[in-house]
Amino acid sequence: LASLGYVDFDNPSEISIYPVDFDSKEHVAEILSAYNSRMEAEGMDDQVITYTDAETFIIGLCAGLIGIGLTLLLLIPGNALIHHLAGTDNINAFLPAGYAVILIALSVFLTLLGGLIPSRKAAKSDPVTALRTE
Repeated sequence: LASLGYVDFDNPSEISIYPVDFDSKEHVAEILSAYNSRMEAEGMDDQVITYTDAETFIIGLCAGLIGIGLTLLLLIPGNALIHHLAGTDNINAFLPAGYAVILIALSVFLTLLGGLIPSRKAAKSDPVTALRTE
């Protein structure tokens, strides 16, 4: 990929770190926070690292899947009610698979966005001030 121009090891734009446990994750977060504080103190805001957890993706995915699952379960009594009120079995409510996938993707996107905004704000804030206001 480097020979094709897709990778520049001298100027990386992204790096993925996968800690083995929660203690390691906290240690990585502390290192990144200390680095960001040092860069801000030196006036190098363009060197500040923004980071997000892979947990936000999992939360968004699970939330989307639970939402779709509940919708499919609620369609059972909903269709029974529609059949009773309409007096016919020709009318059914359903959730197309394509829309279900779109809703799950939207859930993941919104959760990632909701996790990224606070993490960027926290990365740019002064830790002493943040602790004082809590």
